[in-house]
Amino acid sequence: IAVWFWRMPVETARRMREQRAFKQLERGLLALTEGDWGAAEKALEKSASVQGRTTAHYLAAAQAADSQDAPERREYYLEQADSGGSKKRFLVELTRARMLLANGNRAAALPILQDLYKRRRKHPQVLELLSRCYRELAEWDELQAMLPALQKSAVLNDEQAQELQEEVAVNKLRSASSAKDL
Repeated sequence: IAVWFWRMPVETARRMREQRAFKQLERGLLALTEGDWGAAEKALEKSASVQGRTTAHYLAAAQAADSQDAPERREYYLEQADSGGSKKRFLVELTRARMLLANGNRAAALPILQDLYKRRRKHPQVLELLSRCYRELAEWDELQAMLPALQKSAVLNDEQAQELQEEVAVNKLRSASSAKDL
């Protein structure tokens, strides 16, 4: 009984911190869904700092910061989220690449996506983002090399694959500057 009374304040304080963190997480996710980026970022940061380093909290905070056009804060949250093993690092890099592409920064997203592709060649999200990046950067040879993987992983159906193959062929013909290239 004495030990129980001795530990009770510590356990109570821990439970209260967890409840506060959970309320902040819920508040942050609701604000993120609602589009209130500032409130979402603030609540998610509080929930992550109270409960410890939690990858999901920091990834959501990075999304909120990115939605506010705050790349420095976005990178800070992504770095905080990247404290785990290879699975978490993969998620962080995938999120970083997705945000860079959404902001039109294809050149910065390309090496990240190529590295992710080397690690997981069949991941549908990596394939989809990398093919979109190649398409927007007019890297037609690389995109053509990816076509079988895109079909095999069901990122593209047969009709979409055919359309993409035609687009690649047309653009490669347009880019030919000499008879030898043609």
